[in-house]
Amino acid sequence: MYNCALSVQLRIFSSGHFEYMDQIVEFITNNVTLVIAWVVLFALLLVSFTRTSSKVIGNQQITTMMNRENAVIIDIRSKADYAKGHLLGSINIPTAQLKDADKDLEKHTDCPIILVDANGMHAAAATQQLQKMGKQQLYRMQGGIVSWTNDNLPLSNS
Repeated sequence: MYNCALSVQLRIFSSGHFEYMDQIVEFITNNVTLVIAWVVLFALLLVSFTRTSSKVIGNQQITTMMNRENAVIIDIRSKADYAKGHLLGSINIPTAQLKDADKDLEKHTDCPIILVDANGMHAAAATQQLQKMGKQQLYRMQGGIVSWTNDNLPLSNS
């Protein structure tokens, strides 16, 4: 019985499980440039995710922050999109004008700032601009205004 168990173990290790590792090593040695390129791309991707220190928050958290922490909502969409509907009490500062908006944000230094865009894709770049301006408590709306309307939450047109 002992010999049977030993022979099963020997068959498992000799059946080519280490052959997979040999193939990986062979691939790496044959494609050094490709492997280096993938490692560099992965590192750049990792750095881009860690550079933005803003948090992505959902609609419920936004509502709570507006009510309890006097959060400032900055809508970075165009003026035309803002006029179609926006969060009540939000400030419209299009992305192109964000670098000149320091005066508009001066009075909100101690408040959390929540950035709203159309679908959650452009707020990260705007967050980086505000970080360079010295803003601290930065948040991004998950899914943008599309998420807000999909959850049937109210918009203001005035």
